This record gives sequence, structure tokens and C-alpha cells, in this order.
Amino acid sequence: MAAGAPPRAKPPIEWFYMDLNNEQQGPTTSRGLYDLYQVGEIHDFTFVWHEALANWMALKDTNALQEGAAAVSAFV
Repeated sequence: MAAGAPPRAKPPIEWFYMDLNNEQQGPTTSRGLYDLYQVGEIHDFTFVWHEALANWMALKDTNALQEGAAAVSAFV
């Protein structure tokens, strides 16, 4: 990186999730998961995954909703 150049932003995490029919969907962003949660398409126990996770996890056990809410408030 050149001296004085601003640091590069980290690329957004690509999340995958299991829909209500138990079919894998994605990729989407944390904001995308937040939006799906808000309209009832996914819930606390929806399984989600991204490449840094060893296994699929329940949405409630991740930080995806907090990151998605922060993305929403950044645009308000």
C-alpha cells in the first residue's frame, strides 16, 4: 500500500442461509439477512453460514443481525 493511501475497506461477508423450505439460499449480506428477518422470511433459528464459520449456526448465535442493523442505521 502506498504511503498516505487510505486503508481498504473489508469486503462484506457473503452469508448463506436455509430458507423456510430448508433450501440453501444466498449469498447475501448482513443487511440482506436483517431485511429478511424484518419481513419474517427468516427467524432466530434459521441456519446461516459464511466461509469463516466451521459449521452452519442458528442466526441468533451470530452477529449478522447486529451488523445488518448497523448498516441500516448508517444510511439513516
